[in-house]
Amino acid sequence: MQFVDEGRTADEGAGLPAPRRGLENWPWWTVSWWAIGAVLGAGRLSDNSFFTHLATGRLILDGTVPHTDSYTFTATGRPWVVQSWLASAVDASIERAVGLGGVRLFQGLCVGVTLALLWVLTAHADAVLSRFVVMIGSGLVGFIWWNERPQMLAFAFIAAVLVGAGRRVSVYWSIPLFLIWVNWHGSWLLGLVVLAGTVFAREVSAPRPDSRWTRSIIVATTSTMPALAACVIGAVVSPYGTALLMFPFRLAAGNPNIKYLGEWYRPDLVSVDTLATIALAIIATIGVIRSRRWGWIPLMLVLGALSVTAVRNLPIAAIALVPMAALGVPSLGTLRAGRSPRWQTQIPVIAVIVVVVSVLIALTPPHIATEGYPVAVVEEFATRGWIATDTERLIATDTVGNYLELRDGAAASVFVDDRAEVFPTEVYADHADLVWDRGGWRAVLDRYQATLVIWAEDDELSGHLTTDAAWREVLRSGGFVGFCRIGRAAGC
Repeated sequence: MQFVDEGRTADEGAGLPAPRRGLENWPWWTVSWWAIGAVLGAGRLSDNSFFTHLATGRLILDGTVPHTDSYTFTATGRPWVVQSWLASAVDASIERAVGLGGVRLFQGLCVGVTLALLWVLTAHADAVLSRFVVMIGSGLVGFIWWNERPQMLAFAFIAAVLVGAGRRVSVYWSIPLFLIWVNWHGSWLLGLVVLAGTVFAREVSAPRPDSRWTRSIIVATTSTMPALAACVIGAVVSPYGTALLMFPFRLAAGNPNIKYLGEWYRPDLVSVDTLATIALAIIATIGVIRSRRWGWIPLMLVLGALSVTAVRNLPIAAIALVPMAALGVPSLGTLRAGRSPRWQTQIPVIAVIVVVVSVLIALTPPHIATEGYPVAVVEEFATRGWIATDTERLIATDTVGNYLELRDGAAASVFVDDRAEVFPTEVYADHADLVWDRGGWRAVLDRYQATLVIWAEDDELSGHLTTDAAWREVLRSGGFVGFCRIGRAAGC
């Protein structure tokens, strides 16, 4: 159901400024931001979580949709809901069709779309430079988090929800988006929150009688129903059924392993992404007060609560705060509506050049950035027959586990990876004991009958093993060192 007030245009009803001609509303700006994002997002693939997503996509294309763990020797057979199964399948399909360069192009596309939508969301600011300030604030957070993981498309979806919900259009635009989203990433739940909050803010901002708050709640609720229905339908027809809907609740509320993952830590007050988000929140608060658009307050409070609880929520907040921050940013510079620079006709040419550069970057090998991974040590172990075998027990960190899964697929047989929801609590606790050197490292290695260890050479565990008579150093390379247990590993 739509409510349209007489005497107002669609944009005015949405609380958006009336269209104006000039530089700040020139459509090629959006294309230019997309082109910039396409270049910045097409870099080499390096995220450890993505490695497991891609490995899982390969399994799906080969006819195996995983429902239990098959990568590790510590969680084999335990239930596993692959929340991003569609993202994994798409990435693997692109790889199989055109190679990893195609995956990089796809990620560049996602980053470009996100930047283009953010530019649209800054339309409340009255000067080009002011819009740039908001873009930079959001981008400082984004480019710490925007990578090849499935959440990248989810960030674009968040921006799309803000754009769509901020305009008085049919509520059914959200159905295809959320059908994909529920199968792509667990943040679909936050997408529903942003959708409801944005529609509520839009409705409250419109001039209405005293009952506008109640009516706004009704409109926000009814506008969210099609998206919620799409999530339910998308989950039911997925390989995981309603378990896909329960995944974000179980992970956030009932899994103690997430406390060991850095992305679930509380934000560090002196980090760039935290400071940029705080700055956006302050500017957004000024904007809400100055414009008296009180309907944004519920969404701001929810975003604030989420950001305080986990650092992984900062990039979502940094996107969702953009339309509010655009209301509060000071008017900077002289470039405003009605002023058309002489060089504006050159921007389309520049945008095309940038896109070509993006394609060249994405198609230039190597496609995977292996810095930070023990490539040489792993290959040495492989020549000795120690990798991807059930006869050896290799202990390594979760990031190395992800790398081994990319390399060897279901045969990897790793100790841990970063799928916190899969592992028994005691396994992740033991992993933390080794990483943080909390004592009892011998007991942990004995508990898992470890025959091999690959570890960062500067960490305490490597120092312990170097001086322990039961272990022999095999190779030290690239910041890592590999050890074998004398008399236990084959040929050691």
